[in-house]
Order: sequence, then C-alpha cells, then structure tokens
Amino acid sequence: MKTYFLSMVVASLAMLALLPGCSKPPSAAGLAAESTAKLKALEARVARLEAELKASASARAELQARLETSEQALVEATTKLLATQQKLQVAEARVRSLEQAHDEAQRLAETRTAERDALQVQYESFRKSLRDLLGQAELAAKPSAAAPETPPAAVLPSPRGL
Repeated sequence: MKTYFLSMVVASLAMLALLPGCSKPPSAAGLAAESTAKLKALEARVARLEAELKASASARAELQARLETSEQALVEATTKLLATQQKLQVAEARVRSLEQAHDEAQRLAETRTAERDALQVQYESFRKSLRDLLGQAELAAKPSAAAPETPPAAVLPSPRGL
C-alpha cells in the first residue's frame, strides 16, 4: 500500500504541474484589448504630465515677471534712498552752517551789548562829571554875585539837551 500511495501522490503532483501548462493561452484579441487599455492609460498620463508642465511653465514665467518687477522696484527704491540721503547730507550741512552763523551772530550781539553797556556807563559817568562841574561853576559864580554879571565867553549846553 505504500507504493500505491506513493504512486498516487506522484501522479497527483504531475497533474498539478501540468495543469498550468495546459491552460488556455491568451487570445490575440485579449492581448490587443489589454495593450489598448495600457496605451490609453499611458496617453492619459502623458497628457496630464504635459498639462502640469504647461502650468508650471506659465507659473514660472509669472514668477519671473514678478521677480523682475520686484528687482526694478528695488533699484528704484535704492536710487530714491541714495538721492534722499544726499539731500539729507546737504540739509545737515546747511543746518550746521546756519547754527554756526547763529552762534556767531549771538556772540556778536553779546559783544555789542557789552560794548553798549560799557559806553552807557561811560556816558552816565561823563554826564555826572559834567553835572558836578556845572554845580561847581554855579557855586563859584554865586559868591561873586556882588560883582556885575558879565556874559560868559562860552555857554555850555545843559545836560538835558544832550
């Protein structure tokens, strides 16, 4: 029975091994339909990829244009900045010169004021000395009141007239 069982197993294995080889080969129509489906799928994929390529190319062109516009705006802004900085430097130089002129004018005004004050003090001193001299001349003229009056040779102006 061992041999019988062994022979049955060998025969079953042989049949199983031959079964796939005995299967029906694919027909030409089936292969054509399958290749047509694959071809259509590949064509659809190529069309989708071409559309993506066109979209990315147009997006790239748009971004390139925006980049060029931004670079041009940057150049213009830089030019304006440099011009403004130059104007600022000129204005700062003008302010410094005006400050120096103001300081010089203020020093000159202080000097002139001090000179005026000194002259005013001298004038007041001169007026006081004239009053004193006039008072002394009047005192000197009073004791000689008994003597006839003679007109003075030169009449000094009164200090009020000065």
